[in-house]
Amino acid sequence: MLKESKTIQERTQRTKAFKTRSKSNKLINNSSLYIINNVTYNDYKNDIDLTENLDKLGINGRNENVITDDIYTQFATTFFKKPNEIMIPTKVKSLLERELPKHYLHKIHGGTKTKENIKVAVELCLLFLSQLSSTYRNILNGNSPEGWKSLRAEYLRQLLRIDNQTYQHVKKTLLEFQYDSGPILEERFYIVGVQSYGYRLGESFRSKGYISYELKTKKVQELFRKSCTRKLRLAEKNSICLNLIEFYKTIVLPTEKEIQDEADRLITEGYENKKGKKLIRMNKKSRTYYPDTANLSFVEDALKIFRYLTKNGLMIPRPGNEKSGGRIVDSLVLMPSWIRKLIKINGRSIVEADYSCLHPNIAMKLYNGNARYLNHENLANKLKIDIRLVKTEHLSFFNKEIWQMKQSPLFNYYQKHEPIMQDAIIKEKNESEYGHKITSLRLFSKEVELMTEVVSRLNEEGVFVGYVYDALFFDPIHAIKVKEVMGEVAAEFSVFTTAKLE
Repeated sequence: MLKESKTIQERTQRTKAFKTRSKSNKLINNSSLYIINNVTYNDYKNDIDLTENLDKLGINGRNENVITDDIYTQFATTFFKKPNEIMIPTKVKSLLERELPKHYLHKIHGGTKTKENIKVAVELCLLFLSQLSSTYRNILNGNSPEGWKSLRAEYLRQLLRIDNQTYQHVKKTLLEFQYDSGPILEERFYIVGVQSYGYRLGESFRSKGYISYELKTKKVQELFRKSCTRKLRLAEKNSICLNLIEFYKTIVLPTEKEIQDEADRLITEGYENKKGKKLIRMNKKSRTYYPDTANLSFVEDALKIFRYLTKNGLMIPRPGNEKSGGRIVDSLVLMPSWIRKLIKINGRSIVEADYSCLHPNIAMKLYNGNARYLNHENLANKLKIDIRLVKTEHLSFFNKEIWQMKQSPLFNYYQKHEPIMQDAIIKEKNESEYGHKITSLRLFSKEVELMTEVVSRLNEEGVFVGYVYDALFFDPIHAIKVKEVMGEVAAEFSVFTTAKLE
């Protein structure tokens, strides 16, 4: 009896703590963040916060760089192999140095026309272009084959701030000058409800890949260091990001040989990823050699992505804005799942835990559905279709436009068994300023809120975990504890799903 009372008391205390965290969770309600291609930047607001905090502590501007350097150095020493290294498009540096007229470079970083100032101007261009490095990964994995990326002016202006015009001069230089192979940079303009303002590399550079480059000039090194510090400040405010920074200290990434060996094994087994793409090797053939690339996943592409994500250590984890529900992005999230599974902790292979059919069950909670503990297997049996199709459809069903939903095999099921829920979703899509994306926005927000609570409770017990949206991975010795906490939190959220170990 005493043991039962103690358990109830502990759960009550946890619930109170959860409610307090939920009310104070700036991530869930913060509309001032801006998402950039699944990566969030909040540099301007972060600078204001940093300045205000320093003022409260009685620290003047002369000491700010000392504090900034300490934060950056602590992270960089642990996670960066080379703290001043960035990724730049192949062959671009030599073009800028050899063919770009010097008057462009003098305009970027004026004053006396010295060799050092020219070097600074070139590196400012490279720092700008490094912000597009993720587009290469998205071209490879098919998420954004055209290579566009949204970069807000506020972010770029802060990133390149030597004076108020530096960003504009760099942008104009990269867009304007025509090399024999075309411009280095292209832009597209904002169209309401159609596309955001964005940039991409010129056609001759877009698919050539990125190489590492170590910044040489002190001015640009300092700008890059400040940018990283702002990202760290943002990460410090997020429970999952803080957890990840601790978690990184415990993991060992796979070697390329281990990845190649695993690829051989999976290909032999006929492995397909969650999207139904079959893993194969190009074997030095052109991509055009394969007739159905949309349904294929190439080992060579996966290796390129792995190298990009880990070449200079791990990227700083970043929380998304309200449009992404605050989902966290880091090197491990972006890594191909079959490679991520090769990570080891204390010599042991990781174990993964996730929720069964999480988003449909969250939808039941948010839109007054009736079903409890919905799962893919039962749905597949009722619809008499392959469970893989059910899983694939659920990945995108709630994010579809209404006409697309109606073409899904899931539509008739929900219309028959959950008409109140489906009608509420359709009504909201028609009326929301976010259009059809409002549903996934709300599902992501609730998912992040739930996972934040799970991670916070595990951290309180000294357990740190890897994160992949609605799943966690960890040292197998923590498997029972993680599954237990995930189950408790889901129950407290009234999301009727079960946590399961892989």
